[in-house]
Amino acid sequence: VSTESSEQSPAPTTAAPEGGQGRVLVMDDEEEICRLLERMLAHLGYRSAFAQSGDEAVKSYQSALAEDPFDVVVLDLTVPRGMGGAQTLNALRELDLEVCAVVSSGYSNDPVMARFEEHGFRGVVRKPYVIDQMAEALAMALNGGQIEDLLISSPRSKPTPCTPGCAVGTRTAPKDRRDAPERCR
Repeated sequence: VSTESSEQSPAPTTAAPEGGQGRVLVMDDEEEICRLLERMLAHLGYRSAFAQSGDEAVKSYQSALAEDPFDVVVLDLTVPRGMGGAQTLNALRELDLEVCAVVSSGYSNDPVMARFEEHGFRGVVRKPYVIDQMAEALAMALNGGQIEDLLISSPRSKPTPCTPGCAVGTRTAPKDRRDAPERCR
């Protein structure tokens, strides 16, 4: 019970999603999903790029490594006629062992969604997307925290940050990646 005067504005009933910063690559074959995520990620403070296939995601990631690398990738688990999220992550790991990835799917009973960490992902978010869940999945993946997603209720061990000791993990990415420790470049 508050005893403060009514001159102060009341606190919001629900917390706004925590904002982020960084660059996100999203791989999803559905154009409408990409348009939705573009607005959602911009609202959360992230810059985004999109790929409709695993091959396109790998090419985009590779091109970005030298100039403006992605801080995190969100990979749809199931993509018809191409590499899905797990296969794309394996291809991305050939370019960058420290790639930070979040798996996404509308198929919540898929074993990769249930045990995402065992498959090399740092986070999980299910479709349909909810802004708070996306914000949490991205923040936790980038910061190495524990994900509390709706699919898994059992506690998990805390994963290591995607970029230990790096500015990206603390949300203060350096303007020039050459200023970051070698592991972060």
